[in-house]
Formats: sequence, C-alpha cells, structure tokens
Amino acid sequence: MGDVVLIYGSEGTGKTHAAREYAKQGGRVWLATMTPATAGIVPALEQICAAVDTLPRNGASELHRAIIGKTTQTGGLLVIDEAQHLIPGALAQIAAIHDAAGIGVAMLGNHSIYAKLTAARSAESLACLHSRIGKRLRVDALTPDDVGVIAASWGVAGAGALKTLAEIGRKAGALRMVTKTLRVAQMLADGRAITDADLRAAWRELTGA
Repeated sequence: MGDVVLIYGSEGTGKTHAAREYAKQGGRVWLATMTPATAGIVPALEQICAAVDTLPRNGASELHRAIIGKTTQTGGLLVIDEAQHLIPGALAQIAAIHDAAGIGVAMLGNHSIYAKLTAARSAESLACLHSRIGKRLRVDALTPDDVGVIAASWGVAGAGALKTLAEIGRKAGALRMVTKTLRVAQMLADGRAITDADLRAAWRELTGA
C-alpha cells in the first residue's frame, strides 16, 4: 500500500525474526537494522544504502538521492528494525524517503520508539513522520499458539511443559527467553525428550533463582 506502519513492543517478541523471514520470501523488501552507531542521519542513510544494495556516497543529500534512485516506483517495502536508536532527524529523513520514493516503510522497535513519536517534546520535530503512520501494532507477549509451535519444533509435549513455556513467554524477553530456556533444557535432557522438570531447572539456571 506504500504506507508507513509502526510495529512496537517488548523485547524478544519476534519482531526482528518476523521481518527477516518476510524479507526472505522475496519481492522488494529491504531490511536495515539500526544500532546506537547508526543513530544519526548520515549513518542511518548509509545503513539503508547497504540494505538497498547501492554504493555509499558522500554526504546526506547524495545518500538520499542514491536510495531514492534505487527504490522509486518499485512498490517495495523498507523495514527499519531497532528504530528506537534513531535521533529525530534520522526519523524525519526516513519520512522523506517514503515521500520521495513512494515505498512502504515499516518501523520496528521497542516501546521507546512509540514514546518518541508521541511525546510532546517531539511532536513538532517528528510530526512529518507521526502524521504518516497508517497503522500501529503493539506486540507485547507470545500467544498460546506461538508457544505451541515453538514447543512442537523442539519436540516438547505435555500440559505441564506447555504451561511452563507459556509462563516464561509472558515474562520480559518472551520469545528470546523461551528459546534460551529450551536450549538449556535440551542440554539437561542429554538426548531424551525435554520434560517440564528440565524446563524449570533450565529457567532456574538462567535466572539464578
């Protein structure tokens, strides 16, 4: 649709993995992951240049033109992961890319990206992006179906084990902590099927409880 969407929520709920899998399906999907080192306008544009496979240029304006030249009229989607790291100027620059290229933009991040876009002190500097957001999706916890699929992929069954995984999935870190727990539990199981006792022992090891 060529719109801007904001997908935000707790850490470890699978936003990054979902974006990577979506990009693997083909089509014009470019995934640029931001870090504290790419918070500014020029570093963020350089990261996007790498994602769209165009040569880096000198200066923000040349980087902007290179990205526009690569993405205009493609009907593509630019995914900005870990968007909470970006300063307001870099976020505004991404809004400018959306306008000039006519492509969709998906902003992924934790709760702070939502706060950044809605905070009163940022309203004026980020109004150009805030007003363009066509959909907001909050992702805070794994669903029972998510837990069931993950458990099945590890060969975990039984009501007790599934309940334990569901409890872990509701804690901070969600999917990330479920996966870490399963890895440790698999080591504890040492070749046999993972049990509820293994999962609880693994969780104690991870948390020091």
